[in-house]
Amino acid sequence: DSFKVILVCDFDERVQRVANREQKPFEIVKTETVERENSIRSRYKQYYGIENFDDTKNFDFVVDTVPNNAEQVVEIIFEELKKRNFI
Repeated sequence: DSFKVILVCDFDERVQRVANREQKPFEIVKTETVERENSIRSRYKQYYGIENFDDTKNFDFVVDTVPNNAEQVVEIIFEELKKRNFI
């Protein structure tokens, strides 16, 4: 069996996190992020025939990372795995 998890985050929040981490201007990171995501979409379509690789309906569990830090995200996933008797 598999358990597919997707971590989601508001676009502007993702850009801000990267800008802070890399100490780059928001607008530059925004442009880079759009370009990177377009590249990923193109690869997934080309190699796997998948148009919407990040469509949440393709996953078993969705975790919004905006209100949660990394440790909380791990705990949320761990609890869900336990609830579903994976562990």
